[in-house]
Amino acid sequence: MRVKVFVQEGGGNAGERVPMLLSKKNNLPLFYPNVYVTTMLRTTNAQSATLEVNLYSLKHLYAWARNNQIDLEARFLEKGEFLNEEEAESLRAAVKLRHKALVDQGIDIPDPIQKSRRVQPQVRKRRAAKKSPSLYRSSKSCTTTLSDIRGYLDWLAGKAVGRVPAAVRSVENLKKDRSEMKEWLKIGLNKANKGRNSGTQTNEGLSREDDDRLFALVHPDAPDNPFSHGYAKFRNYVFMKVCRDLALRKSEALGFYVDDIDFDEGTITVYRRPDNREDKRTNEPNAKTLDRELILGDDLCRLLKKYITEYREKYDGCKEHNFIFVAEGTGKALSKSSANQIFETIRNITNLKLSDALRKVTAHILRFTWCDRYYDENVEVLGKSDLISDMIYQCGWAKNTKMVEKYANRAIDSRARRRVYDYQERVFARKGGNDAQQN
Repeated sequence: MRVKVFVQEGGGNAGERVPMLLSKKNNLPLFYPNVYVTTMLRTTNAQSATLEVNLYSLKHLYAWARNNQIDLEARFLEKGEFLNEEEAESLRAAVKLRHKALVDQGIDIPDPIQKSRRVQPQVRKRRAAKKSPSLYRSSKSCTTTLSDIRGYLDWLAGKAVGRVPAAVRSVENLKKDRSEMKEWLKIGLNKANKGRNSGTQTNEGLSREDDDRLFALVHPDAPDNPFSHGYAKFRNYVFMKVCRDLALRKSEALGFYVDDIDFDEGTITVYRRPDNREDKRTNEPNAKTLDRELILGDDLCRLLKKYITEYREKYDGCKEHNFIFVAEGTGKALSKSSANQIFETIRNITNLKLSDALRKVTAHILRFTWCDRYYDENVEVLGKSDLISDMIYQCGWAKNTKMVEKYANRAIDSRARRRVYDYQERVFARKGGNDAQQN
């Protein structure tokens, strides 16, 4: 079983991405999962990436069902039998496993149709030296997958309520069993995201030291730069600077047009272009957040102009589109997987000693870093309301968002520690003085 994204070519929906869950036996779409995503999720204007995530969750569900020899459609729609408490518990446990680990423990086998990912020789060596990946998924992934599965199973059970003959199961019993199944899965949903450090934010921006170290390392002239070619060195440096200095999502940076830059004004505009007909990438990068105009600053403006005129334009492929960041050699728009590879290469550097934070660096960590730095440098200068408004605008969040505290958590925690430390010093100093007087 595999998820594949199709791009519509003709008609009014040309360019629209349509993900589907396909059977490995005949390479045909699975009926009910795709009907669910199309009729229940796509109609809510959910982006193709969201639909794709849901289908990966359902792929996990069907692997578990096959492992346990459960025919979901027959059970639900013909017999009116939903998951019982024991099966729900088994499914909650299966959600914690990575898909390959789930497949390996059951009767399913990896999809032979899926092509292996092309890997550069030097990266292959680094990967071989890495430890075997964990069999378990993050709590956040578990929560997302279980929530998606719960929604689908409840939809499938809802169809059964109106389809299963009363002679087989009464409507009252069907509704009761459906409600109980939801509650059993909800138990897992609540627990899936409660780890040992529940309530703390695992992602945070880089420290100032790590921030400086990272950009010194990837500077085009750095002797230890991990990228081998001049083009890749300069492009990757500019791409990372754009993500870091503008607090962007990776997909927002990958979606920039050259025409989005106003070099005279020194600005760049983030646009949402879902299902862009001009974007030939199957896994289209999308700006999830709001449109906004951002100031580049002299240094970033200079870097972008140099990259576009001296590096990007030398590839003929870039003449077929308007995207800023392009692949080396072909000139095609840089893909999300290639952008991920930039950070994977940095994380896997073997000849240098890097901090634990740099061993985990991603494009999104750079967005956290901007938020940390802006909060820390401006919280005492601006009022709290203005500070939050500024960060919401820069990051493109909705007005009533709670993301500011989430993304600036390093700065917030650091300031809290300093306040507590200062308070403790004052308290113990007074106590010491009182004791001294008494003695």
